Amino acid sequence: MALSYSKNSDRSLYVRPSDGLFSEDRIDIAERRLKDKRQQVEDMQHELELLEKDALNIYKQEVVYDWTFNPGIINSARKWLSMINNKDNPINKRKKYEEKDHFNFLLYNMKKYFERDDIEITQIMQYGYSNYADAIYFNCQGHKFELYIPNMRNMDMKDYQYYGLDAFKMRLFDCDKDGYSILIGITYEESDLKDILNKFLASKLSDTIIKDQEELKNEN
Repeated sequence: MALSYSKNSDRSLYVRPSDGLFSEDRIDIAERRLKDKRQQVEDMQHELELLEKDALNIYKQEVVYDWTFNPGIINSARKWLSMINNKDNPINKRKKYEEKDHFNFLLYNMKKYFERDDIEITQIMQYGYSNYADAIYFNCQGHKFELYIPNMRNMDMKDYQYYGLDAFKMRLFDCDKDGYSILIGITYEESDLKDILNKFLASKLSDTIIKDQEELKNEN
């Protein structure tokens, strides 16, 4: 039943003449209900924003990682790595010894956490809307990995809303041969990093053994 709005002075609504008159009261009631509900939604949205801000602040206060992953240490190591990779920029060793020491400190502790001496840090970058995380790229056992360390000092609401609770956790990714990053582990605890990496490498070794056995069977 199609409604039409009349130009009558009393602002009455009508439908097709054969259907009779249509009262505006029902429309007014529906509009008031809709307005009230919209106001409730706005109030709830405001309350939700306050709760999100409170949760963000609590996480930023409570989640603290080892001094090895201090943003200042990582940033200093990043500068050193960027400098030695830029062959057009000669190194001033007298001014850059601190950056070098911090890079060696980070690498030493990475090897200690993962209990592997074959770790090689290849790149250090910043990640997220507000550079809320430090991304450490490293090679190990022929694989390329990405380790994301949250930087609570830089994290803002956009990061929290987009990444959720994962924004506050360390994340380890495998970079496959096609250039895709595959999440292989996530944790609050530095001590978990070794187990995450070892399980991944063990699974890859198992896959290789199975593949070699299948190829051997096919040859026979």
